[in-house]
Amino acid sequence: MAQSQLNRRQERELMELFAEIGASCERISRTQAIGQLDNRDTLMAVACTSGEQYVILLDRRARMSFYSTCEALAEANNNLIRCFT
Repeated sequence: MAQSQLNRRQERELMELFAEIGASCERISRTQAIGQLDNRDTLMAVACTSGEQYVILLDRRARMSFYSTCEALAEANNNLIRCFT
């Protein structure tokens, strides 16, 4: 299984973000870039050890914000963009 490419500070920020929005994530098990928007922000998939999968928007200044669940993203684009294959 792939590892998270985040450093400890980034993992902590991400866990705080999940807590703010009420998302469940026991611990981050892996991350993967899954796309880039026209403005060059990156969509990053995040898998949690408890099974949840989320999509985070990472801007060019490395600021993170919640974008979607992986399931909702896949449904919205007919599985053209998926988090982990």
